[in-house]
Amino acid sequence: MLGATVVQNDLIRYSSFWRILMMKAFQVLSLVLGVMCGGCAMPSPNVRIWTKGNLEAIGTITPRGKVLYHNIRIGDSNTPYDGKFAFSIREESGNQLSSEEFSEVVIAQLAGNAGSVPFHALGDTWPNDSICYSFNGYLFIFHNHRLISFSATLVKLPNKTLAPEIGDRTAKMFDSLPLPENRLSQIFGVADRIQNKSQW
Repeated sequence: MLGATVVQNDLIRYSSFWRILMMKAFQVLSLVLGVMCGGCAMPSPNVRIWTKGNLEAIGTITPRGKVLYHNIRIGDSNTPYDGKFAFSIREESGNQLSSEEFSEVVIAQLAGNAGSVPFHALGDTWPNDSICYSFNGYLFIFHNHRLISFSATLVKLPNKTLAPEIGDRTAKMFDSLPLPENRLSQIFGVADRIQNKSQW
């Protein structure tokens, strides 16, 4: 009986020892993971949003701190395109078009020449019966024949890259997306707001 009690006490002490050891190991592991994942949970900002009026440009912040803008949009559902910014685009064929010439007739012809078919905007973001024309990385959205949104986006396809060109036709200066921040400011002016964000 005494021997059984001694064995039972040894088993209790043994299991308590392993329980404490496992708890210590778990605490150390938690500390290590916390330190390692602390950097993961708080990454450095890698996306910049550049805003001026109803223009929003989204860029990537490179490891060296340079910002390259791969998407430019003028006009959204709350603040439609208003022709405030004077700029030009150059499409793949070499055609140059100033923003003053962004009529639905002209854009529909350019889209057709590029082999694009117009389509209706989906969802409730845009007014009903809004028509979209997408070609060479450009997207034009019209409602009742009035331009309400323009965007240019760098698009990387498996066998091709669509890099829209934006600039000034008068000065004969065009740049392909992604645009560096200094060129973005030269074309559209000084930003009203710049915001850096972290994106996984």
